[in-house]
Amino acid sequence: MTQEDEDFDEVTAEELKEAVEKRLAKELAAINASNLSRSELALRLAESRVFSQMAKSVMELRREQSSVLADLIPKAFEEGKKTLAKAGASAAHAENRAMQQDVFAWLDKNPPKILDVAADTIHELKLVPMSWRTIRKWVGEWKKLRSTGKA
Repeated sequence: MTQEDEDFDEVTAEELKEAVEKRLAKELAAINASNLSRSELALRLAESRVFSQMAKSVMELRREQSSVLADLIPKAFEEGKKTLAKAGASAAHAENRAMQQDVFAWLDKNPPKILDVAADTIHELKLVPMSWRTIRKWVGEWKKLRSTGKA
């Protein structure tokens, strides 16, 4: 790769325009200085058209790639935040899940006939430091899990 080719890597549109104009001026000077035949001039013209089309394609591809990347970065950031939030919530509720398992174990050893009475008993025994409503909800969950055979 020549120095002139490197001029086209990672430049702004204005810099690219200036670089193309400089290179075009050099090429025109070289063509005028040489005694090229008509067929050689036609070949140079075809080469420059192909080069121009390739440059346009490369620029369009770079634009598309940067657009896709710009769309993906915020999505990746949001996914990372979501994962971190889920991990934090899981850690925050780990103690409650452990207390719920203690209640389930107690209910397995002392199966209740009336769920409200079981919740009253667990609350009075202070098996877990939770409100009666929470304990009653857990007793209901235990009942549902046991009746469906999932636990």
